[in-house]
Amino acid sequence: MKWAARAVLIGLLLGVAGMTKMYAYDFSAVCETGQTLYYNILDASNHHVELTFPGTDDYNCWSGFTLPTGNIILPESVQNDGVTYTVTCIGSKAFYGCSDLTGSLTIPNTVTSIGESAFEGCTGFSGDLVIPNSVTAIGKYAFSDCSSFTGNLTISNSLTTIDDGTFSSCYGFSGDLNIPNSVTTIGYGAFYECYGFTDGILTIPNSVTTIEGYAFAGGIDFAEVHYNTATCEGSYYYSAPPFLGCGGRLIIGDNVETMPAYMFYVSYFTEAITLGTNPPTIEDYVFEATDFPIYVPYESLDDYKANWSEYESRIYPWLQKSIIGYGTSTVSDKWIFIASPITENTAPTTIDGMIAEIANEYDLYRFNQNPTYGKEWENYKAKDGNDQPLHPDFTTLVNGQGYLYANKEDVNLIFKGDFNEGTSMDVELAYTEGMRLVGWNLVGNPFPYSTTVTGRSYYVMNEAGTGINPEAVSAGGTIDACTGIVVKAESTETNPTVTFSKVSRQTTSNNGLLQIAVANTSMRSNLIEDKAVLSFNEGDQLGKFYFGHNSANIYFPQGIEEFAIVSAEAQGEMPLNFKAKENGQYTISVNPENVEMNYLHLIDNITGADIDLLAPEPVEGSASYTFTAKVTDYESRFRLVFSANGASTGSATNETFAYYADGEIIIMADVCDASIQVIDLMGRVVYRGDAINRVSTGGMVPGVYVLRLINGENVKTQKIVIE
Repeated sequence: MKWAARAVLIGLLLGVAGMTKMYAYDFSAVCETGQTLYYNILDASNHHVELTFPGTDDYNCWSGFTLPTGNIILPESVQNDGVTYTVTCIGSKAFYGCSDLTGSLTIPNTVTSIGESAFEGCTGFSGDLVIPNSVTAIGKYAFSDCSSFTGNLTISNSLTTIDDGTFSSCYGFSGDLNIPNSVTTIGYGAFYECYGFTDGILTIPNSVTTIEGYAFAGGIDFAEVHYNTATCEGSYYYSAPPFLGCGGRLIIGDNVETMPAYMFYVSYFTEAITLGTNPPTIEDYVFEATDFPIYVPYESLDDYKANWSEYESRIYPWLQKSIIGYGTSTVSDKWIFIASPITENTAPTTIDGMIAEIANEYDLYRFNQNPTYGKEWENYKAKDGNDQPLHPDFTTLVNGQGYLYANKEDVNLIFKGDFNEGTSMDVELAYTEGMRLVGWNLVGNPFPYSTTVTGRSYYVMNEAGTGINPEAVSAGGTIDACTGIVVKAESTETNPTVTFSKVSRQTTSNNGLLQIAVANTSMRSNLIEDKAVLSFNEGDQLGKFYFGHNSANIYFPQGIEEFAIVSAEAQGEMPLNFKAKENGQYTISVNPENVEMNYLHLIDNITGADIDLLAPEPVEGSASYTFTAKVTDYESRFRLVFSANGASTGSATNETFAYYADGEIIIMADVCDASIQVIDLMGRVVYRGDAINRVSTGGMVPGVYVLRLINGENVKTQKIVIE
């Protein structure tokens, strides 16, 4: 007789006889791991079944039957009387009290629901528990008292409710506890006494709108609790707060709008950090019966104290510096100059996010002009041959000093403490004769707000974190909080300092400058490799500091020294040197900033090219010149000839005014009250004097030269070949 007909007949006979079903299952079958399991048919047409207990009722689930033992893999499907059924449900109390099940539990991804107390009291399970994403509902106490799970808990991202007591007294779970962002409700005591999550991170997403009493209670010392729910409610009161007895660090997300009464009542968090600049609305007793400090964004300190006035004495500011990680990159990028705004010296270990768990996944350097071991760059984590700190005095970050930092991961450095809230501060500079980088100092903004520096140009790290860019002090740039800069002390200074001042609304006169950048266009990245600045403001000057491994450098030669920033009159000529560290194609761009130019030419001393940088560009972008260079090329490659609008009434031109003949330069222009310069391709002036109609070239090596005829405010330039 076929199964369907037999089932109907049995049903009719039972009904006629007034009998009840003797057991709670329709059929049984042996599963892959050898246990006999019991099933009820849920949908005969679609062949769906649920796993169930074999006993007579909920109070005698397995009475009279042998409890399953050992490791168990629940099947996706099961056969009975030639019909294959899909297992879609684990029924209520299906394995209630089956404490002899040991090892792992595998739930197939055909299961869509798990009933109330389905595995309650299964104290022998160990390892991880993965609830597949096919599961959309789990009943109350489904895994309560499954106390021996020793691994991670992965919860289905199809759940909307984690019901009352679902994982209560699951002592052994470890690692992080991530609530899926599909969940809206966390029931009463859902994770009560899950203290195996100690040192893990609990993340409550924005999707959660209800957290019931005792949800995470029972003394769980999390490493961190990330509370991100925008609005939340619950039925708890002072005797059943959700986080009763919990510890660790509490992080309240920037999207949190309201926090209901008693949310963190009688909890033992070490501190709370709020990320939102707008204080969330809090109801009564949110932080009552607690004493941990509450850190709020620096710029919102007054607002928090006003809105959370009952906790004002516990509210302190924090400041964040966002770091982009270098990931799997193998090049020298994502470096950043950082600085501490905290008045007292601060151990790096107290700054959230700074020290990675694995040493080779972060770097922290200080630049020391008086090094103990002879190298200016000192690594915080460096050890000697006896595994002792190589720089034992490098234990803190000093207010006013800068540091070089990189992290493999994206992190937010959070500075907490008493901030330096002055308006001006002098930071001492070191100048140590005999050091390779004598006079250079890495200093940092000592305040929790943007500052300017006076009297010194400086370097900042570029956006890519691959190198440093010079900044002219006259340009009025600001230095963000928690940011470092590189400056130079000169040998002529006594007790040199750099002054940081809080940014004011005052502006200073700025005659403008030329930003000069070089890029290796042979490389796919086409990144800016190096920069130099020609300033039309007196006092702008900065030596050349080499950082990283650029493939090219540009600088202004000044005697035997190299400069990244020089100042000049707004009309004239300036040699611009170039170093290629690899053969290839390069592009130089020159951008006027805060100044209009009426004449701007770049002269290539090797090719003789004279590029009008004010000529209309064929495409949008900076005026530029692309050229080929070799590492063997001499460095005095370029010259800039320039005149700024309003700088003078004169002009610079390159019209022909002279020619070479029979060992002389013949001047055709009016030379009355004029002077002349003859400049070789190395940028050296080989002749200088009052202009005359004939200049002897005796002693000049045959080659290409540049003539400059200067008559008051009028300047003329011309190339000439001397044979």
